[in-house]
Amino acid sequence: APQARARAVRTAAATLRSAAIDTLCPLPSGVPDPDLVIGGLPAALLMEPLGGETEEQYCARMREPGQWGSTAEILALTRVLGRAIHVHTAFGVEVYGADETARPPIAVHFEDQHYSAVTGSGATASKEEL
Repeated sequence: APQARARAVRTAAATLRSAAIDTLCPLPSGVPDPDLVIGGLPAALLMEPLGGETEEQYCARMREPGQWGSTAEILALTRVLGRAIHVHTAFGVEVYGADETARPPIAVHFEDQHYSAVTGSGATASKEEL
């Protein structure tokens, strides 16, 4: 049962990642939609390409398994899920998608360049409680 659950979580995560990149870089063009504004900024300005990487190369790389998302993907997920995402860090809580109020926010913790889900009572915990 634990292996099946882990597999289901990986599958769900992959589905969400695909939905986020499809929002940022819709196919068939595979480049940022110039009209897409997320968090008050054009989507292309939110992306974090590697040195020398074009927007198209960034979009292609982010479609590959094992690539880690950034703020751009977090903001895209607020659109996909219709929920705000609260990112807890050592410095406080950053709220993404504050205009998405139809459903309760999701909480994640960001540390060492990695996002982790916060579940249970921690989903509404303060910085001090985390």
